[in-house]
Amino acid sequence: MVYFLGTFEYSIDGSNRLNIPAKFRKVMKELDQTEFVISKEQENCITMYPYNIWKERIGDKISDLSHSDEKANRFRRLLGLNTTEVSLDNQGRVNIPSDYYIHAGIEKKTRIIGSVDTIQVWNPCQYEQISQATEGKSLMEEFKEFGI
Repeated sequence: MVYFLGTFEYSIDGSNRLNIPAKFRKVMKELDQTEFVISKEQENCITMYPYNIWKERIGDKISDLSHSDEKANRFRRLLGLNTTEVSLDNQGRVNIPSDYYIHAGIEKKTRIIGSVDTIQVWNPCQYEQISQATEGKSLMEEFKEFGI
């Protein structure tokens, strides 16, 4: 398995396109993927799942939910309102809808974070605030907390 690791700063172009770092495009190539499912996450960032990972972890499970279950149907609607698919173009960019940028508080500059099996896109200032909140806790402490 290959992973998305590292942090990068990129700007959105005039057509709402975001350049995906070459290192992450290489991971997508190794995964034989050109599509992402993107979602508005609770931490005010945009999370990008390679399509096959999203399908396996989320899509297939949601497909198994009963259509006669009102709670499951509300969940499907919520998911539909907060996710969409985007594809890498020939220059390694994705065209992210503007409401996703608004959700994440992104105007022009972004911080792109590799999160092992997903990519997170942040407003750089908001990312710094989140980073400071976890400052002082070492990576080894986090490993221990999760039993790694």
